[in-house]
Parts: sequence; C-alpha cells; structure tokens
Amino acid sequence: MHRFNHLLFNSLAGISFFIILQWCFFSCGHIHQSDSAEACVDSFSQHYFNWQFQRSMPFVTPTSQKWLRYVASQVQQDDVEQLRNMPQGATYKIINVDTEDGDSVAVSHVLVRGFLCMDTIGKKSHVIDEATYEIKLHYQGGKWLVNLDGLPKKVK
Repeated sequence: MHRFNHLLFNSLAGISFFIILQWCFFSCGHIHQSDSAEACVDSFSQHYFNWQFQRSMPFVTPTSQKWLRYVASQVQQDDVEQLRNMPQGATYKIINVDTEDGDSVAVSHVLVRGFLCMDTIGKKSHVIDEATYEIKLHYQGGKWLVNLDGLPKKVK
C-alpha cells in the first residue's frame, strides 16, 4: 500500500508540474509576442525615422522592403546636407501597440520629434517638430514585422 501511495503521489506531482509548465508557457508566450511587437516597432522606428533605411530592412515584411528601397532611392544631396546639419537625430516614443485578429496583426502609434520628412517627391524635405505615425505589423515566421503598404503615414 505504501508503494501505491508513493506512485500515486509521484504521478500527481508530475501531472501538476506538467500543467503548471504548460500554463507558464502559454501565458508567457503571449506576453513575449506583445513584447517582441514593441521591440520590432522600436528597432524599425529608430532606423527609419533617422533615415537608416537599409538598417530598417530586417524589421519589415519581405513585401514591405520595396517601400524602403523606394524612399532610399529618392534621397537627394540636399536631404543629406540637412541631416548632417541637424543638431540631433529624430527621437520617438511608442505610444501603443494593439494586437488584432487573433494576435497576428497589430497596429502601433509612434510619436516622433525632430524628423526630417520627405513627403512630396521632388520637393525639399522639411523638419517635422512633432507628429504621430501609425505603423502596422504582421506576425510572420514566428516574429513580428512591420507591414508597409506605402510609407508610414502621419495620424491626423
């Protein structure tokens, strides 16, 4: 009888441990996804809003890379001079990251200050003192990536 109680106790302990482990895995996994979405927005924003378009590439979906190549191809010498003459680079603050559609789509809003904005092709870029941009993300291949269907747009 003692042996039976010992086996029963070990079995219950093993099952309890397994249930607790799964609970931790699933609850921590959701938090990790949210955190990694914010980390993706953070890395993308740091590079994009400081005109480091090549460094932004790892943080966007493959179909979004064409937009980064496009904006990089539009940089003029005047833009480079303006960037060099700025006292500091753009700063940003992530306002929020909200997930949608079963956690595979997210939308983030980023407050950007001191950003050299190229909003009209062929015209000189200008400094935006402060603006909020909306950035969309998709969860693909086990990670969050910015999904561009154009250049990031200011929220009105």
